Amino acid sequence: MAKPLVFEKPLGVRDYLPGEVRWKKEVERRIGSCLELWGYQEIITPALEYFDTIGGCSNILQHRLYKLIDRNGKTLVLRPDMTTPIARVVASLLKDEPLPMRLCYNTSIYRMQEKDAGKDAEFFQSGVELIGSDEPYADAEVVALAAEALKAAGLDNFKIAIGETSFLDSFLNEKAPAYVSELKQILIKQDYVGWSEYVKSLSIDEETRKSLLTLPKLQGDRSMIAKARTLVKNEKAINALIYLDQVWDILENYDVSKYMHIDFTTLRGQDYYTGMIFEVYAPPVGFPICGGGRYNDLISEFGRKAPAVGFGIWVERLIEALSMEDQASDTYLLLFNQEQQAELQAAIEQAKLWRQQGYKVEVIGCAKADLASVMEARKQNLHYAEVWDYDTWSVKSPASLKGEQ
Repeated sequence: MAKPLVFEKPLGVRDYLPGEVRWKKEVERRIGSCLELWGYQEIITPALEYFDTIGGCSNILQHRLYKLIDRNGKTLVLRPDMTTPIARVVASLLKDEPLPMRLCYNTSIYRMQEKDAGKDAEFFQSGVELIGSDEPYADAEVVALAAEALKAAGLDNFKIAIGETSFLDSFLNEKAPAYVSELKQILIKQDYVGWSEYVKSLSIDEETRKSLLTLPKLQGDRSMIAKARTLVKNEKAINALIYLDQVWDILENYDVSKYMHIDFTTLRGQDYYTGMIFEVYAPPVGFPICGGGRYNDLISEFGRKAPAVGFGIWVERLIEALSMEDQASDTYLLLFNQEQQAELQAAIEQAKLWRQQGYKVEVIGCAKADLASVMEARKQNLHYAEVWDYDTWSVKSPASLKGEQ
């Protein structure tokens, strides 16, 4: 007989215990406060969307969508990203709002993962969408804001890899139009050895082969933009590089260039990106902790032409990069002798008083003989900041007792 799945969870999902939730909420609060300071307003969309509305536009691979059938036979999906639902809202409920529009979100995302992928099927993202501007300042603002949000959360050791999908598409179509799809799949996997082997196997002239083999080496400072210009002749690729150079100029004004490096192999999984693209990496996390870019055509699929650029932060990965350790809570614990009704009444009154003063207070009753052991256990195992028994907590505030316990 199969073992009952009483304590099992589906692949890729997890439980969050109180200490983890506390850190998660704190990180989200710091990020949210930062986004608000930059003029972004929070939006909430449903976890469930119609497949016909969202499924095709999101460009998340079909086998990674969680699909359900409603009672009317319509196919629903759990949202696989937030960019597409926001595009839907901007083209419908917000269609009369002036542009540019700055929206932000903090929500859960759902993507089915391969068994050995090592990724979450449900994860939390905080992010922004700047809609209505196709100027370099908008791209620069979004990259700079991503850096500021990460710093606000407490992270300073990270790198921003910036690429350009328009340049990359033009470059590949100019050099190897028959192999674009295969070459992109190798780049998505960041398999540079596989790239070299595949390029060497192609039936192309040696000059083209040399250019393709040079692409993974275009990683470094701003000078990589000029080097990339020597590899292409078509106007679209050159214009994309000029635009990226202008974005870099503005980013230097934001004082975030120390975090940045060019990587023209950067290629994200969604196909809707049309220009500048970026991912943020931080040790010891093996996946990007943040990513985004420009997508000028997505909103038009919902009937409103509007360029846009945005990013999303993987909150769990950010917390891993921060290496947050559980610390003492600022909760105060009142212990009373549960055998004495008067002590219960006094504990309730004292807790009310302290809560009115803004303190977090728990009240626990136990037998008088157990007071000392309960006090010690709560201090050591639950990391409460202070614990008082009935004889010591009859004071105006917990702060006045610090140093006496």
